[in-house]
Amino acid sequence: MSLPDLLGSFDDAALAALASAGLMKRALKDRETETAEIVTLTEVLAQVIVEGFTVTIPPKGPAAARCTCPAPGICRHIVHAVMALRDAPKGSSFEHETRAEPPQNARDALVALTDADVATFAGAVLDEALALVPLAGAGADGTEGGTIRVTFPAMEGEVSFVPNQPLEEALFKGPKSRRRALIAAALIVIRQRNGLVGPVGFAKPDPEPLLDEGWLDAVAASLTGSVAQVFRGLAASAAETFLDLGVSARAGAAPRLASELLTLSNMAAMAREQSVQFDPPEFLARLARTLALTETLRTRSTDAVMTGMPRRDFAAAAPMSCQVLGAERWTTLSGARGLTLHLWDVAALRHLRVTQARAGGADPDFSPLGAYRTALWGLQPPSRLVGHLLEISEPFLAKDGSLSPSRCSGAKILRPLKIADLRSGGALHGTWSALLDAGKVALGSGLSRSAVPVMAVLERPASGTVVLDDIAQTYTLSIADLQGQVEPVALTAETATEAASLASLVHRSSAILVQLKPGWNSVTLSLISVLCPDGDRLAVVNPGIDPLPDPTRMQQVIEQVSRVFRSTRKTVPSLGQNYGERVLAGLCDLWQAGPPAGLAALATEAEARQVLTLARILERLEVRADSHLTLVAAYLASELAHHTGS
Repeated sequence: MSLPDLLGSFDDAALAALASAGLMKRALKDRETETAEIVTLTEVLAQVIVEGFTVTIPPKGPAAARCTCPAPGICRHIVHAVMALRDAPKGSSFEHETRAEPPQNARDALVALTDADVATFAGAVLDEALALVPLAGAGADGTEGGTIRVTFPAMEGEVSFVPNQPLEEALFKGPKSRRRALIAAALIVIRQRNGLVGPVGFAKPDPEPLLDEGWLDAVAASLTGSVAQVFRGLAASAAETFLDLGVSARAGAAPRLASELLTLSNMAAMAREQSVQFDPPEFLARLARTLALTETLRTRSTDAVMTGMPRRDFAAAAPMSCQVLGAERWTTLSGARGLTLHLWDVAALRHLRVTQARAGGADPDFSPLGAYRTALWGLQPPSRLVGHLLEISEPFLAKDGSLSPSRCSGAKILRPLKIADLRSGGALHGTWSALLDAGKVALGSGLSRSAVPVMAVLERPASGTVVLDDIAQTYTLSIADLQGQVEPVALTAETATEAASLASLVHRSSAILVQLKPGWNSVTLSLISVLCPDGDRLAVVNPGIDPLPDPTRMQQVIEQVSRVFRSTRKTVPSLGQNYGERVLAGLCDLWQAGPPAGLAALATEAEARQVLTLARILERLEVRADSHLTLVAAYLASELAHHTGS
């Protein structure tokens, strides 16, 4: 391709990828006051004078351009020069007569490649590229006929494809050692998001994947060695090591371990940057849990729970009656998004769900709000199903409690829900204690603790204050049960902006549907729906989806109710850190500040609690710091932190 044609392909998006958005803005501003003097424009060379500096662009194009100014790399003069050459006015002496419009846009050119072309370009790093694909950002940015961009947020990587440029010349920002792998991964992402699912012949799944012992040894050694690295100023090395392991080909056989390693990489990066969001006890607990998972995979490499590769098979089930209690829309960091409808199976006494979702970049016409308003099972949309009792004569159900969004048939609405239905149906919990106890049992413990949230319903809640966590930038709403025990319930970004309305809604509700998620030291609660009396029926409001009532008329009444509530109900005070959390804090002090770490007192307390293994380990750590024993103690402490009253 001639240099003028190549310059014509560099739209503003390509220039921003080549330099930066800031340099683009500066160059655009410079064009208003400074004129670029085009000295030469041939098939193989361009020279432009900008502000007295000479910009030379060789046959390889703007990425290889040089400027005589002292700024290193791509400067604003180069960006200005490319704009001047690209936008030379019609009829000017430097308008390239043979310049043709690009025959294809970048997207079409990439989609037109064959699987063999992609494999040839990737070469030896194809497996690494496939492992990087799930890390791509929410979507590929680009305009019709222009540059298309794919980001990898977890790796701070970015790949931009310019029309008519070969794959080798793709614009790249990120770790140089992964340039080819990330370009190949970005190419695969774009192809998948345009209907080429697979790609065919690339994935090589093993029905019973076995993890290499040597690789597991390397993971265990890295986890153990990172204790001293992260707590003593070498977090950058740990972050890079975890990233390498997380995207390696062997991690493809254990996506759960890969996910943990990538999370640890991000946390180590926060430690390197001394971010206020880095939580040392949380990092240590996750590190210990990942080491335990690594050791378990040595003997349970085909266990779907341990590897994170469970299958969801829908099978015909007996007819059922279900109460539809709420709905939520959600998105993930990878760009996946969906809508989940929550139901209560009256006969089986368990929560069920129906999820409609799409992977990041797939099916751009799909939206969770659209699914909320689109008929499900040929019946009614979820927006009209919530708050009703359903009968499903031919359900298809998976073992994890998921109903098929497409295969269930014979569904019909029986009638609106009443509060009496909830009380007789077995879904209600009268207190937070009962709800949390049941939730912890459902979530499980140890490495078998479920990553899938558990649903529960609290009867007759009363809300308190809305609290902002300045560091995490999250909002919580204090909600009390019938006995006055208060628990913080997390609000989504959408619901936090309507906190006043939500507080008044919870005050006058009959019940709320909450979600329990396992954290590093406890179970966290999130609000999913509010069930309010509406005559003789229950109306369901899904915060973040449904509009909330205007609180202004109710505000005075709510304040009066709040004052009465505070004066008559006994609030259960926070007891501060539990024993498990105190052990984790002491272990962090051991590596951050050095002995004495106060571990002897914690060991004595462990003996009193009959946790003798932990007591012996803490006694040994008091004498000499040992990273492996630290992680063993941290795992035991994190499990203790999950138990009430520990």
